[in-house]
Amino acid sequence: AISIEAFPIGPDVLAAVLRKINAGALTVKSGREVFKELLALADAGTPPTAEWIDRIIAEKDLAVVSDTAQLDAAIAQALAGNPKAVEDFRSGKQAAIGKLIGDVMREVKGADAKVVRQMIVERMSDVQESA
Repeated sequence: AISIEAFPIGPDVLAAVLRKINAGALTVKSGREVFKELLALADAGTPPTAEWIDRIIAEKDLAVVSDTAQLDAAIAQALAGNPKAVEDFRSGKQAAIGKLIGDVMREVKGADAKVVRQMIVERMSDVQESA
């Protein structure tokens, strides 16, 4: 174990990562990846700085996807490919949405699971109301 003073990622850098997560620019999962990369930099002898965060996000393509057209297409595909999960969710089985969210998350790297869930629920509500 090392002391907090010896930890290679300073509080300013850690705070910068957390600000990106809180602002919705980075998912928690992607934040962990950035943190891991910052530790690797430190192990390689490069002191981690806040400037490295954006570089890592760009190099690893970790930014949150906010392109709703891309998300809409992936959601439409997930709904069409999983009629049983859609039916189960509509009949009250809340857990069934997990399969749909997972499919979208695999298709659109960097999608925010909360946003995807909300969009799926809205899409299924819209379809149900118009049926």
